[in-house]
Order: sequence, then structure tokens, then C-alpha cells
Amino acid sequence: LRTAAHHICHLSLGDLQHYCVEHGLQTSAEHQMQICFRASYTFEILHHGYGFELDDTVTVIQEYEGKEVGWALGSVLYEINTLPWKFVDGASDTRSLNEDRGPVPFEWVSKFTMSGLVMMVLVAFVGFKRRKYVK
Repeated sequence: LRTAAHHICHLSLGDLQHYCVEHGLQTSAEHQMQICFRASYTFEILHHGYGFELDDTVTVIQEYEGKEVGWALGSVLYEINTLPWKFVDGASDTRSLNEDRGPVPFEWVSKFTMSGLVMMVLVAFVGFKRRKYVK
């Protein structure tokens, strides 16, 4: 898969168009512009994200039991954009997805939890004050 992604990403536009026609792929310009990204993304997510070995066999499908399976890419991109990212000076971007990323998720969860607790205390306080005032 890595070799195929490397090959696709180094094709000229004319060669890419010929490749798409030859392999029965969509020939729209929009689709052709995404082929390199999708090939690279697929390799990275399978190898570094899910731990597939370089010599593992993968069968690619577009539908399973009548359901389209292409939603995963959009889902991952959506989730990535909603994470509380923190940029660290001098950090390398070559780490595997399985490596420890540090305390960022814990910090975010703890802040979210504390905010929720504060809100609950405020709501309870207002509720008790209102109930006391009504009596």
C-alpha cells in the first residue's frame, strides 16, 4: 500500500488521468485531486493508526451489506478538528499514533468535568434560593 500510494502521488496529471481510465476509477478532476491524499491517508491510518504490518493483505470494499463504508474518512477528519490540540515548540510530528501524546486529553477532560461541577453547584444554589424565596 505504501508503494502504491508513493506511485500515485508521483504521477503527473496526465499520467494520473490515464491511470484512472486504465483502472476503471472515477475520472472527474475532483476525484483525481483526492487520490494522492486518500492513498496516503489509507496507508497511514492502517499502518500507524491500526498497526497493520507492511506485508498484511487488505481487501478494499466500497459497500458492506448495502451500506457505504466511506464515512470513516469524513468522521476522522471531523473528530480531528474537534480535539483540543496543543502545539509544543520543538515537538516532532513523526510520532506514531500509538505513542503517548502527554497529558493533553486528561487536562481537557478535567477542565470539562470541573466546569460541569461548577455549573451543577450554581444551578442547585439558584434552585434552593428560588425555593426558599417562594415559601
